[in-house]
Amino acid sequence: MTLEMAKIIRIKNLIVFITVAIFACSSPQNKENINVGEVFELKEDLKIFDLPDGWGHFNLVFKNLSDEIYFFNYNNFSLAAFDKENQNMIFLTTFESEGPNGVDGRVLDFTIDDEKNIWFFTTTDQLYKMNSNGEILEKHSLETGELMEENISLLPNNFQKVGDVFYFPAFPMVFKWTDLSVDELSKLPNLVSYNLQDQTYEKLNFYDRAYLGNNLNKFIMPFLGRGKSDEIIINHNYKDIYVYHHGEVDKIEASLSEFSPSPPVSERDMFDDMEEIMRIMHHTDSYMAFSYFPKHHIYVRTAKFEEIPEAASDNMNSDVASKWALIILDEQYNKLGEISLPEKGANGDYIFDTPEGLWFSTDHPDNPQMDEDKLQFRLLSKN
Repeated sequence: MTLEMAKIIRIKNLIVFITVAIFACSSPQNKENINVGEVFELKEDLKIFDLPDGWGHFNLVFKNLSDEIYFFNYNNFSLAAFDKENQNMIFLTTFESEGPNGVDGRVLDFTIDDEKNIWFFTTTDQLYKMNSNGEILEKHSLETGELMEENISLLPNNFQKVGDVFYFPAFPMVFKWTDLSVDELSKLPNLVSYNLQDQTYEKLNFYDRAYLGNNLNKFIMPFLGRGKSDEIIINHNYKDIYVYHHGEVDKIEASLSEFSPSPPVSERDMFDDMEEIMRIMHHTDSYMAFSYFPKHHIYVRTAKFEEIPEAASDNMNSDVASKWALIILDEQYNKLGEISLPEKGANGDYIFDTPEGLWFSTDHPDNPQMDEDKLQFRLLSKN
């Protein structure tokens, strides 16, 4: 192995460490503040799903589809699908890492296509198309050498698929991004597409100088969302979102009134202290997922509030935020209002829609109603 290749592997491993930490920590005393144009009313109705044996409530990757919800447990490499209406489990599949159906590398995210195929993107830059039996239907090795030469890394923690095009959040191919200047970082893409048919990449959007500011000691990794008309929403921890569609990007404010318009920053070099990195990533005011809920023709941007733990904990579950809020937007990205979820009674990482309204997870480590064998969701009913 060459010295340069060893350096690349080390950088990618460090990036993977950060992305794992993002999911590990992102993831009654009811202070309820409902203030939204399209009124949602907090109800007592619950939907309850049985947890698979050996699973916990937290650190799961969640996906909401039209009639089903999916939970991926990357610690035991399993995927569970549930029917929203009757709460029955549709399937539970444990995937293999070796053999003819073995998936090489760590999986940090997945997507479900229109034919209900499962797609994984791994830390080894490979795309896998799987079925619910855990069988590999297709395998694609992405050649990322040219991207690496341009100091670009595809993040494995979040991606979107539209037809034969995959959209990846992009990140500088350097762990300590504060070593870059604002000029250097603003010339790098935060959104890259990959066409499965012709195996080509395209840089679609670049880091915004207004967002970067003058202090790069901030969390700069973007999350991606998918819009009603297949727009790709670039979702930084910032007041604005960036909506990419047909080669154009619109910058739209989608902020929470209680958050500062400027992203949280460290006043020192956060890379000198791992606790400071974790504080910036997990314990500051943060915008999280950006999701479209077609049954109600709205977008929801989740936000969690700053919460500094009293002491370091070996139990990542204790880092689930106590306070969450939802920013509600219409299909044209106009803000309709905000909703504060019950304090210590919600996990904003898991939200799905039905005709009755939105359902949010009530499973929080400090919620006395949490059942270790169940996933519970409470209704926000649309009046």
